[in-house]
Parts: sequence; C-alpha cells; structure tokens
Amino acid sequence: MPTARPPVIISVKDVGGAPYCSHCRQRPAPHMQTAQWADWWRQLIETRDRRSPRALPLLCHKRAGHTSPAEWRWYADSGHLGRYRMGPVAITGPQALWIMRRHIATWGER
Repeated sequence: MPTARPPVIISVKDVGGAPYCSHCRQRPAPHMQTAQWADWWRQLIETRDRRSPRALPLLCHKRAGHTSPAEWRWYADSGHLGRYRMGPVAITGPQALWIMRRHIATWGER
C-alpha cells in the first residue's frame, strides 16, 4: 500500500449507454436530484473516507460531444469552497481546476 495520500480524488462518470430522449433527441444528463447521481457521490465520499479523509472529492460527468474536461459538469463538496458545509455543489471546469490547485498548494500545510 502506498504511503502517500492523494490530495484530490476525482471520479469521472459517463452515461454512454443511456437512451436518447424522444423529445429533444439527446441523452439526458444526470443531475443532483437523481438516484444515479446520488449513488456516484456516495461512492466518491466512501472512497475518500477510506483512502484519505482530507482529500478534495470531485465528481465529474463527461458531457456528450464535449472532449475538453473544462466543458464537462463538475461537482465539489461545498466545505472546500468556503466555510459553510451545504453538501455538493455544481461548479465549472475552470473553477474545478482552481480549487484543485489551491487544495494541492495548501496540502502540506495541514
């Protein structure tokens, strides 16, 4: 088992097999109120608690037709964004990158 603890844990998900919506002809993107999304978040938090409780958990949902992670949907624990703990919140790709850099920079200070 490695001795180093990861400062950031990213879980990337893709719903490639989801059926197309008959109305808009696009694959529906899971959002925070779906059971599938809640299951993804629970698995991510369990992994974080098991591997490194102080790590930053990020959930990323790959969007169809978008190859850049900056354009995907990102979710972070609000405790890492400020002092209030409200649970997971949606953020943009550039915000996720900024949060990761800030968290990694302060990792050794804790």
